[in-house]
Amino acid sequence: MKNNFIEELQEIVQESGLAPSHFEVEITESIMIESAEKALKCINEIKKMGIKIAIDDFGTGYSSLSYLNKFPVDMLKIDKSFIDVMKSSESSRQYVATIISIGHVLNLDVISEGVETEDQLETLKTIGCDYIQGYLWGRPLPPEEAEMLVKASLKS
Repeated sequence: MKNNFIEELQEIVQESGLAPSHFEVEITESIMIESAEKALKCINEIKKMGIKIAIDDFGTGYSSLSYLNKFPVDMLKIDKSFIDVMKSSESSRQYVATIISIGHVLNLDVISEGVETEDQLETLKTIGCDYIQGYLWGRPLPPEEAEMLVKASLKS
């Protein structure tokens, strides 16, 4: 929501030397709803730059399908709180499956956050989740190590 966010983002992309398609901006659904007009303008500018947009923590706020249709986003990120309880009840698993289905109907990729166990991974595979994020793949890295990892993956 910063007034100079687009300029800062352009500078970061330019300084990195990476293609804009290697970047993703995450926007919480609450920000989208609170400031819909400003958020839409900003999202459109980011998309013009070639950067991907993800809706973070989807399902934790006041989700509205009309916003998903209006905003040119690429990905939904399912909040960890839903992943944690997915195995405790069928209704929780179905809730996650429904979010995934909604994402796919809208031609969005879906990523589940906070995946920590093989059981969670297997359940998410079964119900069609596109991507996962979480400790199962690795812990957060200091900036220097993250930069080395990204550079190494771009070379291979």
